[in-house]
Amino acid sequence: GILGVGYFKKWYPLAILGFGGTAMHFGTWHATMYAPDKLGLTIFALTSFYLTYLIVGTLMSYANGGEKSDAGELFVLTIPPIWFFFWLYDLLHVSQALDVNYITQSNDTVLAFIAVVLALVYILLAYSGQTFKGKEDNLPMFLGGIAAVFLTIAIPLQFSGNAITIAWATEAVIIAMLGMVTANEGMRKASLVVFGIAIWRLFILDSGISEIDLIAFIPFINLRFFTYMVATLAGAVIAYMFGHMAPEKYKADHSVIATLWIIVNFLILVSVTTEIQTYFSTIQNAQNQSNAMTSVFWTVYSIILVALGIGFNAVFLRWSAIILFAITIFKVFLIDLAFLDTPYKIASLMVLGVILLMVSYLYFKHQKTIEAK
Repeated sequence: GILGVGYFKKWYPLAILGFGGTAMHFGTWHATMYAPDKLGLTIFALTSFYLTYLIVGTLMSYANGGEKSDAGELFVLTIPPIWFFFWLYDLLHVSQALDVNYITQSNDTVLAFIAVVLALVYILLAYSGQTFKGKEDNLPMFLGGIAAVFLTIAIPLQFSGNAITIAWATEAVIIAMLGMVTANEGMRKASLVVFGIAIWRLFILDSGISEIDLIAFIPFINLRFFTYMVATLAGAVIAYMFGHMAPEKYKADHSVIATLWIIVNFLILVSVTTEIQTYFSTIQNAQNQSNAMTSVFWTVYSIILVALGIGFNAVFLRWSAIILFAITIFKVFLIDLAFLDTPYKIASLMVLGVILLMVSYLYFKHQKTIEAK
């Protein structure tokens, strides 16, 4: 009945009421009558319910014409897929996993495939909705966001370890590209969220030394550093797209672009520093060398940031260099010099002074150019 009405009328309260009743009735049936031998029938019923409300939402959206989407339209097209996948996950992963003799890997593959299919469906819906309703409507943004959510869910169902972080970083680039090509704001915003999730996982789960074989460790040729480089490259590509391919309002919002480039530089700094410290941890009594090499790298990288900041007139790069210089100076005085003999202390201070003079000279030489820009 709701499916028939949806072709002629945009009665979203009726669709929401019908979906609420369906969800409540299915939940009650599952709690009281479901058994593992009814898995096929249950998935068939779930799929039928989902497709019904997908068609209802699409029909009502077209019946709504080119009018701006309201909360009812957004609800009908965004909540049912989330409900549908939640129950599929419960049936194929959680419930079956309670049986210790049941292998869930094949089910995870099926769930990942379904998530990718759903993502493709909502990418197409977002593009068609944008064509039908215009770029400023909220519906394409919501649908693009749902597509990104399903792609993000599919990755940990199919991969493990560092591969999840690598896949999420790659996904963020793909979603950003799709958002630029289709002019979908939801997908552009979702790419930033997915990239943030990838960075969070990189620092929390993939950066530790405990999981690295120190005996066979080779600096810069290991999975951890490769993961950092993929995340760094992904951030650089996304920053470039937001700076050159995004609408004017994104290009004018320099905070987003600057934040992305700061994250990129921070990833480079952390990745190389971690490699240096891990390498010297494999050598006995090499703490002084580790501190010295870290300080040298930070100083050299600060000089590179200054040069890039002046060359590209990027204020955030110059400020990043100044902050990194300050941190390096404090590190040299408080940590490095405390464990060095007097001749090495004098040499270190002289080198640091020469470097600071060089940076000051660069600023003085290009001061007028910086102020003019």
